[in-house]
Amino acid sequence: MRLRLAAFCALSCIGAANAEPLDEAQIRALFTDNTITGYSTEGRYFSEYHQADGRVLGNNGYYINTDACWTTKPAQVCYYYGEGENRAVHCFTIDKAGDTLKMTLAPPSLRAGVLDATAKVEKGNPHDHTDGGHGWFCDGLISRAPVDGRLADGASRHADPTFR
Repeated sequence: MRLRLAAFCALSCIGAANAEPLDEAQIRALFTDNTITGYSTEGRYFSEYHQADGRVLGNNGYYINTDACWTTKPAQVCYYYGEGENRAVHCFTIDKAGDTLKMTLAPPSLRAGVLDATAKVEKGNPHDHTDGGHGWFCDGLISRAPVDGRLADGASRHADPTFR
């Protein structure tokens, strides 16, 4: 655990003054068909391969992804985990300093503006992340993304204040 926290601290201090905020096109180009690997501020290791079809394979720092999807919005990357009432949405702004990515929570998080993780881009899928034989489609998950605090179908979406 101490080694993980030391690694996070080392990564988060690199290039802080020179961090460049990325726009939607830059985030999409950087993440598509690549693996984002790093540590959360809680010291949790994550490694997620971002497929072009919107699926995210790997481990998000809490569990192995079995239904994770990603998309970009203006100046953000957003992740969707779970089905129906259990769906969790997490969006981040991305700042790049050299090879280091700083992932800061964005709305709908109640902690928007707080640094959540520091990561790096690994080309391709070097850890051979798979869907574990449990394929899924992202169209349904992403179409229920929050729009001004509500899901696209009008159902209310309550942010989980305990998650990251």
